[in-house]
Amino acid sequence: MDRAERLIRQAKPAEQPLSSRAESDLDNILASNAEDTTAHRTQLPRRPARWIWAAAAVAAVAVVITSVNLAQPGKAFAATPPMPTITTTGQDAVTTLHQLQARATAQPDRSASTEIATQWWALSSDVDATGKITASTIDPRRRVANLGPHGITSYTDYAAQPYDAAGRPADDPNAPAPGTQLDTVTVDPDQQIFPDSPPTNPGAFGDYLADHLPLNSPSPTSNAFTGIRTLMAERILTPAQQEAFLGYLAGLQDIQILGTSTDRLGRNVLVFAAPTQKDTQSLLMISPDTGRVTATEVIYRGTDRTDIPTPAVIEYTTWETP
Repeated sequence: MDRAERLIRQAKPAEQPLSSRAESDLDNILASNAEDTTAHRTQLPRRPARWIWAAAAVAAVAVVITSVNLAQPGKAFAATPPMPTITTTGQDAVTTLHQLQARATAQPDRSASTEIATQWWALSSDVDATGKITASTIDPRRRVANLGPHGITSYTDYAAQPYDAAGRPADDPNAPAPGTQLDTVTVDPDQQIFPDSPPTNPGAFGDYLADHLPLNSPSPTSNAFTGIRTLMAERILTPAQQEAFLGYLAGLQDIQILGTSTDRLGRNVLVFAAPTQKDTQSLLMISPDTGRVTATEVIYRGTDRTDIPTPAVIEYTTWETP
C-alpha cells in the first residue's frame, strides 16, 4: 500500500483500492498544501505529521468527487440522504450568533468526557482504471473516538443503518449489519491535528484553526466550518471555548443564516452556511437551546454530475452528544 492509499484509508477506509487518478489527485492536494506547512514549521515543529493526517481527512471526499468521470448519461442516481428542510426566519446571522454565545456559556462543561460519538456519511464513488464511475455507494458509519488528556487517542468505526433518498431505512444485503465493527485506528500524539487546547478569546480562534489546519478556501466561513468539524472530532469544547468559536463566526463577513431545521438525529437547529464554492456549500447546524454545534453537512449544487441529483447531500457529520 503506497502513501496516498494509506492516507485516504486513514480518513475513510475503502473496500476497493484507489484508482491511479484518485492517487494522483490526492498527491496533488498534499503537494499544493506542503508550501503552507513549510512556512509555519518554526512555530509548530510537528505540523508536517499532523498536516498529512489532516490532508487525508479533509481531502477524502474531494478526491472521491473530483477523481471520477462525470460523463455517464443514463446512470441511476445514488441514494444520497434527503436534503435538510430549512424554514427561513429572517434572522440576522451576527445577532443570532451573539445570542447563542450567551446560551453556550450557560451549559455544563463536558470537556472531561473520554468519548466522542458521531454519525457520519460521505458519498463514495468507485472508479475503474480509466477514472469512470462504476458505482456510487452509501456507507453510513458510527464513530466512537476515545480521548486522553490531550485529545483523541483512537477511534472505532461501526456500520450504521443505511437510508434511502426519502430518509427511510434501507435493507442492503451486501452491507454489514448495523453495529458491525469495521475499523479501529490508533492516533499517535504526533498525528493529532489539535494537540493543544482551543482559545477562549474569539479574536484568537481563527488563528488557532489556521495554525493547526491551514486551508486554502477563499471563504473564511468555509475554512471555519471545516476547522470546527475537525477540531470536534478530536476534542470536546468547554462552554468558554464554544462561546469563543461563536464569537469568531460572528466576525466573519461571508457567513449566512439560512433558517431553522432539524439535524439527522431530529434535533432542532439553526442552519448557517458558507458561500457556494466549486459547486459545493458547507452548512453548520447549531442548537438554538444550547449554542453548541450539533452537525455539519456539505451540499452539492452543481449541474455536471450524472450519478447524483442536484442539490444533494454528499457528506454529513452529526455529534450524538455535542
